[in-house]
Amino acid sequence: MGAQTATADGATSGDAAPLPPPHTVVDDSFEIIRRLGAGGMGTVLLARDLRLGRHVALKFLARPRSDRALQLALREARATARLRHPNIVVLHQVGRWQGQLFLVLELLQGVTLADRLRAGPASVAEVIDWGIQLAEALGHAHAQGVIHRDLKPANVFVQHDGRVKVLDFGVAGMDLGDTDLLAASGRSAAELADEHGQTVSGAGSPAYMAPEQWEGRADPRTDLFGLGATLFEALTGARPFAKPRVFERPASPADLPEDLATVLDALLAVDPRDRPADAAAVVTLLTPLRRAYTFEAEPSRHRSASPFRPLAAFAEDDEAQFFGRGQLIESLVSRCQTQGAALLTGASGVGKTSMLRAGLLPAALRAGMRAVIFESGPNPLARWARTVSTAPRRTIYVIDQLEQATDAGLRALADALIDLPHNLSILLSIRSDQLARLRPVRAALGLGAADEVELPPLTRAQARNALEQGLIEREVQLSEALIER
Repeated sequence: MGAQTATADGATSGDAAPLPPPHTVVDDSFEIIRRLGAGGMGTVLLARDLRLGRHVALKFLARPRSDRALQLALREARATARLRHPNIVVLHQVGRWQGQLFLVLELLQGVTLADRLRAGPASVAEVIDWGIQLAEALGHAHAQGVIHRDLKPANVFVQHDGRVKVLDFGVAGMDLGDTDLLAASGRSAAELADEHGQTVSGAGSPAYMAPEQWEGRADPRTDLFGLGATLFEALTGARPFAKPRVFERPASPADLPEDLATVLDALLAVDPRDRPADAAAVVTLLTPLRRAYTFEAEPSRHRSASPFRPLAAFAEDDEAQFFGRGQLIESLVSRCQTQGAALLTGASGVGKTSMLRAGLLPAALRAGMRAVIFESGPNPLARWARTVSTAPRRTIYVIDQLEQATDAGLRALADALIDLPHNLSILLSIRSDQLARLRPVRAALGLGAADEVELPPLTRAQARNALEQGLIEREVQLSEALIER
């Protein structure tokens, strides 16, 4: 599956309308570059903002058939404009070109969830993380009085950094009971949606519509049903219900974790009263599952009673037993505070991870900073977005064991680090023999040789001190001769 640059749109285009060709300057501000895609309510073009020097997406709305349809399009813009959340696409402004309305949206890098799922189902950890992000976005929208009504994989965008964005609030501002919208057809929105198999005048998309939507009703719990249907499909590769309007679902797949299946069953309840009370309740249900199924920097699950514990691997609750690296730790924290980035290298087994967990994290807290650490894995951006978007104060984001990353993963990381948020510092850790692979990341951060900190093996004196401190703590006596050996 190839990555794409796009914004919030599905696969089908609306009514054909003249569009500005490449190199056209629209509204004296936006130079058209190329077409990105089309959706049910219009076509999206890539453009350059000549005033601010940035790339944006211009969504040209399908030509309205009436003044009423034009008002509907403006209502979409108003609904989106008043939503400001890290997981909702940003609407910068509204403009006109030759009488045609267009929206100026932030440009997103990645793919829609629908496109992502063509490569196969997502992992449990990914689905839980996406579910929390989407629930938080819906909670924000609901607090502003906006119901999406058409949440589905095509309206969720997965960025390269792992953050998801809710797209297309084109259905959000519409009143399902507004019969004027469909006066010409003489039929209900639900009937038209059932016939055409797509979003029509506020009804939503049949495969993801809640039972009450077919009756012309919707409230915030309607979006929770769409969330459940979206997450179910992301996890299994199949929609939860075989046919629209037939809400009989087979048993959940046997390999679906029971605790996650329970949450999905609640979201997909036919009666809205049986669903979670609101989006915040969904976040509460999913957050413990994220800790269970996603690697995070967690306290060690057991503590050895051995007096030689200081020579074993450390976790962040082992600070009191960690000795011998104090000056280097303070140097790393200082670099992150003053320069915003640093690089830690060292040979395999030298103790980089132990030092980061038991030394640097507590030191950062003492310095008034928040620190988060995770193991790189093949794609080091997997959980980047949530930490960046929720960091309450200056944060050191530690990506450990970058030797695990693929070359593609490192390139994606480099792209994400070009515009590092001001409230975040980055500390990278990699084995010395893999340092050359980090060239694109170092270039993105502007890291030179002076920013590189090498962790050497413990000297004989440091090793002796670590042993002695552990023995003293455990009140164990050992002969001098054995210590020297």
